[in-house]
Amino acid sequence: LTFSSSESFTVAEFFTATEALQVGLVHEVDDQDSLSLKFEEFLKHLSQLDLKAVRETKKLIQSIRKPNFEDHRVPTTHLISKLRVEDEAQIRLKNFLSKNKS
Repeated sequence: LTFSSSESFTVAEFFTATEALQVGLVHEVDDQDSLSLKFEEFLKHLSQLDLKAVRETKKLIQSIRKPNFEDHRVPTTHLISKLRVEDEAQIRLKNFLSKNKS
């Protein structure tokens, strides 16, 4: 598989899961049983996310048009700082830390 994403998608090129892994289209490849278990874990994780943080993160990602990190470092840092001091984030952090102590 020679990979140029725009060309491959434009011509609807077929490729295997292993090839997709090799070119970075997916993070991992698993068998059906492992995939089902990981999917259930992922859904559980999603259900526990702070919805405001998810919404703000999506806005931030959509606002980034250039892949220049320095242009986005300050607004990203400010957003992370703002979200981590909110009441819901503090409650989640305390719950997480109390679980790890036991």
